[in-house]
Amino acid sequence: MNAADHASVSPPPRRDARRLLSAALPGVPFVLAALAMVAVLRSTAPQTPALALSAWGGRPGAARPLPDGATVRAGASLYLELELGTPCPLWVVAVDAAGRVQRIHPIVAAPESHGALDIQVQASPAPGPQRFFAVCAPDDGLDYARVLAAAGAVAREGASGLRTARALAGLPEGTRQASILVEAM
Repeated sequence: MNAADHASVSPPPRRDARRLLSAALPGVPFVLAALAMVAVLRSTAPQTPALALSAWGGRPGAARPLPDGATVRAGASLYLELELGTPCPLWVVAVDAAGRVQRIHPIVAAPESHGALDIQVQASPAPGPQRFFAVCAPDDGLDYARVLAAAGAVAREGASGLRTARALAGLPEGTRQASILVEAM
């Protein structure tokens, strides 16, 4: 580069940078306020306690965890383990490929359940998918007839519906649910 080339290169005018900065500054308080609002909303949003359902297969003392969709022997003894998070009126039902809905818990009424809960169940005696649904009602307003109707809707969808349904539809807002699928062979 020669001296003439250096003379033709000049820094951009400082006025353009000042204009750009002064145009952007009025928006900064708005952006900061929006970020603060999001942080406050996240911290005050009610946290719904989780409902966890897992299945175990095998003999007592030697049971092994079963992943969702695990293959089990038809009629095998299984163990369901539920973590409720908080006490709630709880229903557990099983739906199989033959369209049967079986009430697992509670046997008589829906008492408020607390803490971890272990339930021994039987896999379907017929080959095919079987899904266990745990439904934790937000209050005492969820009766078994409504749970039965929702489970019956899944049962009418057959094997493919059981494999894809993760929750029962049409239950009250705030109802916590968990499910696990086993394939009886």
